[in-house]
Amino acid sequence: GHVSAESYFEIIYPNGRKPNIEASFIYGGWLFLIEKTNYRPAELFAVSLSSIRARSLAKSVGFLPAGSPISDAFVEQSTGRLFVLGWYDLREIFNWQRSIAQPPRYVFEDFLGQQEALGFDPKTLSFFVGTEDGSIFQMRAR
Repeated sequence: GHVSAESYFEIIYPNGRKPNIEASFIYGGWLFLIEKTNYRPAELFAVSLSSIRARSLAKSVGFLPAGSPISDAFVEQSTGRLFVLGWYDLREIFNWQRSIAQPPRYVFEDFLGQQEALGFDPKTLSFFVGTEDGSIFQMRAR
């Protein structure tokens, strides 16, 4: 059936830019938005969920290390570990809360097809990756 949006939020970004937001995650009461980039650092923005309004200001909170274009993200709520899915890899980002994150740890760098969706099952410690052609791959976390 049809699902209607409950709310619409116009996000105002620094310097009046309108970045291409490709992935998001929620952590610690904030909505984090990741800019899509092509092999250059991706800017990370944040909006407070407690003060989100029809027009809300996002703040730039730093940059994630360069890699293949980011298509999805997952943050482990208990530890704050951030994983970003690129078209051709899955990376764990360290110290992402700082203005410039440390180089990533590559969880895998296999070409499965253009990777577009990321899920994590804490019971099996497995990542599930969906590709542009509809395939789903399961990989155990290392």
